[in-house]
Amino acid sequence: IDEQTMMGYLAYHGFPRDVADYFAQTVWRDPSVRDLALAMEDTTVDPSWLLPRIMRTGYSDDDAEQISRSLMQRSIKSTRNKVIGAAYAAVSAGSITTDDYGTILEGLGLRPEAVALELQAARIASHNDYTKDAISTYRRQYINSVIDYSSFSTVLHALGISPDRVELILLDAQAQIAPRIAREEKAEIEDTMREVQRY
Repeated sequence: IDEQTMMGYLAYHGFPRDVADYFAQTVWRDPSVRDLALAMEDTTVDPSWLLPRIMRTGYSDDDAEQISRSLMQRSIKSTRNKVIGAAYAAVSAGSITTDDYGTILEGLGLRPEAVALELQAARIASHNDYTKDAISTYRRQYINSVIDYSSFSTVLHALGISPDRVELILLDAQAQIAPRIAREEKAEIEDTMREVQRY
């Protein structure tokens, strides 16, 4: 029965209000789902202990099983997120494949839709990291005169970088080359002058 009904019964049998309130405050109540959720923060709690207690709060068998599964997942949320974060970083860095990442996510009990979204995010991050590494590598090659301006520009466009962004990257690289070229030209001129002065 609910508290209001119980208070009515006590009043009917002549219990004073203060005594009825005392009964209401001290009567045993089964733990609520919120209470059980707090208990589940201790990851040593066994699912077999949890399910019957949820059922006692009035939920149907199906609802109780679903709530039990949800609370069990919640109890390992922090650890699960650490695994997802580590695996995400690994797939972004190319240490593991997206297939491996998908297997890890499925093993953690994520819904198929969540797995699909995580994989999509990982592919985007992996491609972005690859593009950054490629730009950095070819930029160094251009600055060190391993490839010329035309080759560098072609590579940047082939990577799918927007034309505006390509232009900025090229300008930045040229700005870094200019002082080095000036130093080299100055050194050549000084060498030439020294050679002329010998004669």
